[in-house]
Amino acid sequence: MVIARSRRAQLVRKGISHLFGNVTLTEGERRLWVDEARYDRARNIVSGSGNLRFAEPGFDLLGSHGTYNFTTGQGLFYDTRYEIPERHGHGSASRIVVDGNRKARLQSVRYTTCPIGQAEWALHAGSATLYPREDVGVAHDVWLNFYGVPIFWTPYLSFPLTSQRKSGLLAPTIGDNSLNGLDLSVPYYWNIAPNMDLTLTPRFLSHRGLLTGLDFRYLTATSHGEVVGHYLPHDRVTNSRRAQFSYLDTTQFNSHWNLSTNINYVSDPSYFQDFGTSLVEAAQPYEYRTLALTYAEPDWHIESLVQDIQTVDPTIPEADRPYASLPDLLFDGRWLRDQTRLDFHWRAQFVRYVSTSTTELTGDRLDLEPRLSYTLGNSTASLTPRIGLSETRYLLSAPAVTGGPTSLNRFAPIASLRGRLHFSRTWADGRLLQIIEPELFYLYIPYRNQSDFPVFDTTLPPFSTEELFATNRYLGIDRLGDANQLTAAVTSDILNNQTGAQLASFTLGEIFYFANELVTLPGQTPITQARSNYVGAGSVTFDHHWFSEAGLEWDPYLKQWNQATVELEYRASGGQVVDLGYRYDRNFLNQTEISMVWPITRQLSVVGSWDYSALDHATLETFAGIQYDTCCWIFRLIARRFVTPGTTIGSVGQPNSGIYFQLSFKGLGSLGRPLDTFLQNDILGYGEQ
Repeated sequence: MVIARSRRAQLVRKGISHLFGNVTLTEGERRLWVDEARYDRARNIVSGSGNLRFAEPGFDLLGSHGTYNFTTGQGLFYDTRYEIPERHGHGSASRIVVDGNRKARLQSVRYTTCPIGQAEWALHAGSATLYPREDVGVAHDVWLNFYGVPIFWTPYLSFPLTSQRKSGLLAPTIGDNSLNGLDLSVPYYWNIAPNMDLTLTPRFLSHRGLLTGLDFRYLTATSHGEVVGHYLPHDRVTNSRRAQFSYLDTTQFNSHWNLSTNINYVSDPSYFQDFGTSLVEAAQPYEYRTLALTYAEPDWHIESLVQDIQTVDPTIPEADRPYASLPDLLFDGRWLRDQTRLDFHWRAQFVRYVSTSTTELTGDRLDLEPRLSYTLGNSTASLTPRIGLSETRYLLSAPAVTGGPTSLNRFAPIASLRGRLHFSRTWADGRLLQIIEPELFYLYIPYRNQSDFPVFDTTLPPFSTEELFATNRYLGIDRLGDANQLTAAVTSDILNNQTGAQLASFTLGEIFYFANELVTLPGQTPITQARSNYVGAGSVTFDHHWFSEAGLEWDPYLKQWNQATVELEYRASGGQVVDLGYRYDRNFLNQTEISMVWPITRQLSVVGSWDYSALDHATLETFAGIQYDTCCWIFRLIARRFVTPGTTIGSVGQPNSGIYFQLSFKGLGSLGRPLDTFLQNDILGYGEQ
């Protein structure tokens, strides 16, 4: 039913009225305002003129005059201005013909997301037809004006009416670099169904050829996944076929069963160096292919996994390349009883390791490790003794060492005692709360000769604060380190006593050895000193803008730093972002990193990054550019140069350089390479100001 209101009304004949002054006609969520109207109640049609306005959910229209049928939803409006709040867009049309919720036809159309009176860009069309049911619109004779200058024209354009996905060509990306030449991509998006889509991206590289990319995504009631592939049948630079493939899927059958799939392939070691977009991507040494089936209960879970690993980096010696796990079966359960403070943890694992090399052995490994702990005390002071057993068996295809056995067994107890105290005090007139927690951790594992044991998946991790309380100094099961040692560490936190926000946190510790280490990996030198290096980690929030964190390792015998990581970050409400980083690992890494976003004006910012390796005496990656961000469009221009990783320390790979741009019209689309993603990856905190 239509409800009509006006200042004055005149009944012309039965069912037909003339309405004057602030006329309003309302039916449900549809409403029409006009200065003067003629209303036919029998047919539910209104004709009006003078400051006409029509509104329904998601659409608002102003016009000089028009006619509308509230029953059929058909209407005709002239000299209109319209607004689409959901997309922050507005525009004009000389005439709009509405045919219910089936379609709407517009003549002499103009559309923009810029504020009224600031049409820095506008999309024009001779005519357009909107199909709300299909959530699609089509336009003919379309051109894009940027500051009054036409920069794009097409005879036909199809577009979505809401944020819902729609099939069609996406904005092209264009760039240029020294290795690939002109780099032009024209993606096509296919909205196959509400739960699946596909993007096909032909990428023309003037130096190399046509690289075709495919990205297929799907979502069902129990699973979601993505298939990505790229193929270049003939690379004119390398005279070879180039390809990359990845498949990722997660399927949740029910509350207990879960299947995860992650399959990756790359045709050659230089693929990511030639076609990747970042230094991190170019440095990937391995591609993993994993299939994992998991059954989970609240206290325990079982995982069955098969994993193959492709070694991408050719500089990795064949003997150091990882083994395939075919299969890897794991049981992990933990039963924690708050009433008795007993914590029982049982871990069991069986793995069959298969080598891709004919010169490397293969074998089966079974590992069983139950552990039981009991906690005494409370939050102020606690003492936790723990006892465990480690049983590991091997059955090998050949001896791991010359003359060694093919069947091996290792059994050892693991005993530890961990004590902690908790102190707190307030200072600075009660505004700050300081917490100090000193800890002692004693660990005992008897020596077991493991020189005949293979090394399938075990390494010695870098020494850090996390390793102070580890029960095995090795990462992996092929070695169980003997231990008779005491860890002493202290942690201090400073909190805002009113908000609870952490202002600073520091941890410092070392290990005292009561016996020399005897268990080693091949080529490893055992520790014979009475004390470990000092390790520390900390973070400080200086104020609302400055933040710093660091991790350090100091050798007290050689009086030198073994490792250091320091980061200093600056964030300001005005959009300023500066990140300073330093990473040092003696004889391996000595690298400085600087990145920034710095506004020059409210709209113009400079962006940049510089990564320098002192060991290689070379810049690994650098870029600089500008970003101009307005209310309705963004322009980015980046000049970038990076080198691929070298084969040895002191050497670098082939340099690559390029210039890239992105012109993005908010609410419409963009031209050029998606540099916003690139900047988010390379500048910590970009876009978070």
